[in-house]
Amino acid sequence: MKLGYRVGIGFQLTQHVRDKQLLTLFETYFGCGKYYLSKDRRHGDYIVSDIFKLTKKIIPFFRKYKIIGIKELDFIS
Repeated sequence: MKLGYRVGIGFQLTQHVRDKQLLTLFETYFGCGKYYLSKDRRHGDYIVSDIFKLTKKIIPFFRKYKIIGIKELDFIS
């Protein structure tokens, strides 16, 4: 942080507030991450920023269960 920059990695899934139950179930299923409600209370985010959890839980899940559609390009890049 001496230079004023910090590099981080994370996974974020955003859904309408009506899908809060789905996003909070990810916390239980993966055993990591957290649900955050947006300031405008219209959507929520499931966020995982722990690199160990990402490499051991999130990434293997998406390697096993392929993403179908344009979002696959975000995953593979």
